[in-house]
Amino acid sequence: MKSMTGFGRAAFEVSGRRYRIELRAVNSRFLDLKLRHPWNDAALDHLVMKRLKGVLTRGRVDVGVFEEGVTADGAALVLDLNLAAQLARAVEELGELLGGDRAAAARLLTPPRELLMASAPPADDLQRALLTAVDHALEALVAMRQREGGGLQRDLQQHLAHLEQLSVDIAARAEVEPLRVRRRLEQRVAQLELAKGCDDARMAQEIALVAERSDVSEELARLTIHAGQLRQMLESVEPIGRKLEFMLQELNREVNTIASKTGDAEAGTLVVEAKATLEKMREQVQNVE
Repeated sequence: MKSMTGFGRAAFEVSGRRYRIELRAVNSRFLDLKLRHPWNDAALDHLVMKRLKGVLTRGRVDVGVFEEGVTADGAALVLDLNLAAQLARAVEELGELLGGDRAAAARLLTPPRELLMASAPPADDLQRALLTAVDHALEALVAMRQREGGGLQRDLQQHLAHLEQLSVDIAARAEVEPLRVRRRLEQRVAQLELAKGCDDARMAQEIALVAERSDVSEELARLTIHAGQLRQMLESVEPIGRKLEFMLQELNREVNTIASKTGDAEAGTLVVEAKATLEKMREQVQNVE
């Protein structure tokens, strides 16, 4: 089991410049990839996205490539002529507003960073270096996701064991429900002074009707089955986040039905505890890949 939260980083060099790549992942219903890097290269974007999709299945992942500086060899710088021409026109226009003082205009205008940039590295070198760094960053990201996933797995198993014990306790209360119903009816009859006119057959019929309406044996049986399926899922190494969400919905449905049928105060307390346990599990499952 893996969490959807994680971080991975790697460094690489290409054409005399140093870069780092960072992967930051948080939970999301689907796989949502965001990529930022210094190069305008659609083919490079496609290759990076393909590499990420081959490993990740869910989560929002922000991928950023950042320039760290030059290596000892340095790197050739390239002037963006179009941008330089636009800046020159802006200096001239502002200079006219300042009474022809172009020097003052130049001091007021800050040249954009993109005006003087390192020359683009050869495409093959860039792809090779960047994809290798992506693989290393992915390894770090997946390792962190697996560590956090192990913690989630242990917590979910503990909550599931508690839920199973609550189910056993609710079943024990349900077994003696007919006896409690009979006692309540007998007390009510006695309070109303109707005991002499009430025969045992009618009493048994009323008890059977109430017991049938409050019978939760089927719900408890399905609850046990779903809990067993959930326990098997928690041992899987495949992405199971969506399956866990569905199974928790089924468990919650059974618990809600039990809550609507039970009339025993103690059983009601157990049901409330079961619902609280399922809510804790639901919150944790939101971060499972």
